[in-house]
Amino acid sequence: MDESDALITPAEKAELKTTEPYVEDLKVLNKADQGKVLSFQEYVDARDLLITIFSIDNATRPGPLNNATLKGYETARTEQGNRIMLVACHKRSKEGPAILGMTPELQRLMEIYVQKIRPQFAPPSETHLFLTKEGQSFPEGTIGQRTQAFFIKTKLRIGENLASVSVRKFVSPKAKERATPEEAAIVQGVMWHS
Repeated sequence: MDESDALITPAEKAELKTTEPYVEDLKVLNKADQGKVLSFQEYVDARDLLITIFSIDNATRPGPLNNATLKGYETARTEQGNRIMLVACHKRSKEGPAILGMTPELQRLMEIYVQKIRPQFAPPSETHLFLTKEGQSFPEGTIGQRTQAFFIKTKLRIGENLASVSVRKFVSPKAKERATPEEAAIVQGVMWHS
């Protein structure tokens, strides 16, 4: 019962985009796009929003986001308007690289982050895409806490109960409900990185 209570619902996913933290953090990204220098807190807020969007859009475990690199981002391909980044190092890497997709809107936000925000806080030698406020890569297994912290700020029901698996378990059954058998097999393959 606790596990089913911790699953995000489609209504909560839609409601997320209307919450104050989501709206305010989008404003921070747009502020950076206009050339404004961000504070450390604004950097953290913008970064956490992007990590949350990636988590929900891709139903990914935290590892691929933890291990995503600038090179992986820069070499991502575009397929049918969506940018696809592959991350080799993650929990199930023996099954193949993790696949992280970016919708056109996420692509726009990531360009702002990579071109205008990240350089303000990252040392030139750091290769990871997402960094702590100290400009270092996240310790293994900790980046997922950023999505949970973002949900807590939104004051949505799921808040403290959210875990990456909650998002994965939301996406997989919903995708299967709406998919043909062939599409369901593709979704399963992508989620298993095959």
